[in-house]
Amino acid sequence: MTANIPPRDLVACAKWFTPTEIEIVGPQLVLCLGLKTFVALMRAVGIKGAPKMNQAVQSPFEYLGSMIHCFAHTGAFGMNNRGREQVEADRQNLCL
Repeated sequence: MTANIPPRDLVACAKWFTPTEIEIVGPQLVLCLGLKTFVALMRAVGIKGAPKMNQAVQSPFEYLGSMIHCFAHTGAFGMNNRGREQVEADRQNLCL
């Protein structure tokens, strides 16, 4: 459960599955749980860059009419690394 998924595999899955899911469902909001997931989706849709978590959380992008947001992973590592207070602040900012 704590093993890393190779970035090329994350990007491949984001390219193969995510655009179709977004197109079919048409959500207004897509939450990427964790920075690696957010960056993989950025790469899959042709956006360059390698933001740090603080920048990513504040830099959503639009894709197929959906706003794509980065959010701390809800597992223990994500919550501990971001800090529970900051995760709560991030959540409140999403609701605005």
